[in-house]
Amino acid sequence: NDGNFAYAYTPVHFGLGDAEVIDSLIIRWTSGHVDTYLNVEANQFYRAVEDDNLEIDFKATNYIQYSPAFADINIIEIGGIKTIDLNEHYQFIKGDTVPVITGDTLTFSVYNIESPGIVQAEVNGSILSLEADTIGETTIRILTSVGFTGITGFTERVDQFEVKVGVGLSEYKLSNQVFIIVSPSPFTNEVTITYEIPVKSNVRLDIYNYSGQHISTIADEFKQQGKQKIKYDGKELPAGIYFCVLKTNNGIQTTKMIKL
Repeated sequence: NDGNFAYAYTPVHFGLGDAEVIDSLIIRWTSGHVDTYLNVEANQFYRAVEDDNLEIDFKATNYIQYSPAFADINIIEIGGIKTIDLNEHYQFIKGDTVPVITGDTLTFSVYNIESPGIVQAEVNGSILSLEADTIGETTIRILTSVGFTGITGFTERVDQFEVKVGVGLSEYKLSNQVFIIVSPSPFTNEVTITYEIPVKSNVRLDIYNYSGQHISTIADEFKQQGKQKIKYDGKELPAGIYFCVLKTNNGIQTTKMIKL
């Protein structure tokens, strides 16, 4: 074969007592082909491929666990930054291997960015940093690998997640006839959100944190044209930067909120 294949198997175990070497191992394949391997070391996990070498399969009991999986990431505004500790999502699971593997090192890199103009991504150690360049959506793939002294290319995996910048929040602005103001700013407890719409419309007000996570919906109703005020109790929010997003039939308007 050309090496581009997928395989699944159930390990077959042979008891050899205290033998350290197998004089000969013969495999008769369903195709009729026969492979013979001589002086095979005992106490190993091997992977056999028809008409090919018999190789130690370190992956039989050693693998990289990916859990919890990445949630899709929302970044509210251009220039926004999101950091992720990849060590919180990956763990090397060490099983039985001969020779015994000592120590392990997880390494991470950006394998691919589907639309590189939307987000800049770089890895420093285990910290993945994402910086938003423009509004849009992209897919980022992370390469995770494990290496040991004297063993290269031990095992690796590639995982992907979606990053959205301003999608659903600020793709376009409302007309100049519309405004939204949060007062006081910065705030410590309750804030008053004032907005005005030029025509009657469905209105939704949402609060998001700086990472793009939805915090709460404070209004979702039909409103007549004109100025509107609504109070929001933010005393339970941790200190930080938030965004109040106004959505109407005509578009979206976003304003920043700072909690002390």
